[in-house]
Amino acid sequence: MTRISGVQNIRNMQAAVDAIAERSPGLRKPTLRRYSWSRLHTDLLDDFRWPLVAKRTNAPLPLVEAVLIRLEQHANRSRPRGHVGDFSPEGLAARWNVDADTIGRIFAELEASDIGWIDQDQLVTFWDRNPDIVDDTAADRQQRVRDRKKGMKQLAAMARQGFITDQQRAERELALKDSREPKTLMAAWANLSTDASRRDSVTVTTRSEQIIKEDLSGKAKRGSPGEATGSGFFPDDGVEIVNFGQAQLWIATQGELLVTARMQVLRTRACLLIERWAAGVNGDLVALVAIILGAVRTSAVGEGFQTVVENQIGRHQQDAEGPRLPLPPVGLKRSG
Repeated sequence: MTRISGVQNIRNMQAAVDAIAERSPGLRKPTLRRYSWSRLHTDLLDDFRWPLVAKRTNAPLPLVEAVLIRLEQHANRSRPRGHVGDFSPEGLAARWNVDADTIGRIFAELEASDIGWIDQDQLVTFWDRNPDIVDDTAADRQQRVRDRKKGMKQLAAMARQGFITDQQRAERELALKDSREPKTLMAAWANLSTDASRRDSVTVTTRSEQIIKEDLSGKAKRGSPGEATGSGFFPDDGVEIVNFGQAQLWIATQGELLVTARMQVLRTRACLLIERWAAGVNGDLVALVAIILGAVRTSAVGEGFQTVVENQIGRHQQDAEGPRLPLPPVGLKRSG
């Protein structure tokens, strides 16, 4: 008796498969692949049909909605997927401790032609929402989308900071949209920017501890006008900045770019820092150029770079003030 029942179940399943193929000739034949999840439309429970089912069956609307979700889970576990012909209203009623006839009426109403949720023991929309195909490239495509968005933001920041022109930004944005390897493309552009920065940088010689020494006559050697005496940072012979105008031009162009890159901030923030530093050296921009160039030669970045510059500005201020005078003699009161 059990063997006959099993054969009958197999025939019912095959009949369900044939019914799907007849209703949708272009649909791929269902397989026995198992899924631990299924898709539901976000507006499923807002469908006007479910209040109608609740009214016709004299059942609470939440109970109708709960039956819908249970049917979806059952269909996902079935073989073939989407089949609900072996769903047991009586078993679900026993689980929920509700009237079995009510569950049966709800199931029957879902099969009604004007409701159309179940047809030939199949959930009608199940295969449209849950095709038996897994898109293995979805994760890669989403990552490319994220990389493109990140790349667009980086290009915008580079354009604001003056590292690339508006035309270069437009060309790179166009290339980024069509690229299947946006991360690799952005890395290549970053390398080009680094190489260009190295080619355009000015070579300077760092002297970590430059102090004032007396010459043979006993007089202190003083630096040339604009030199950051005692700061330890002096331009090399290749840097021809000897007056205020040249220093002002250099700071407004290459100086701002260097500070922006080392501080890793927007160019507007770099300009504010340079203005503060210029006030710290009392407007001696030639000295400020020497300090910035020397700091660039170090490996410091961010706050470390700012600390290096401001320490040298402090030394420059001390040198400008000159040596401190000794304290005047102080008279001592005599005791009794």
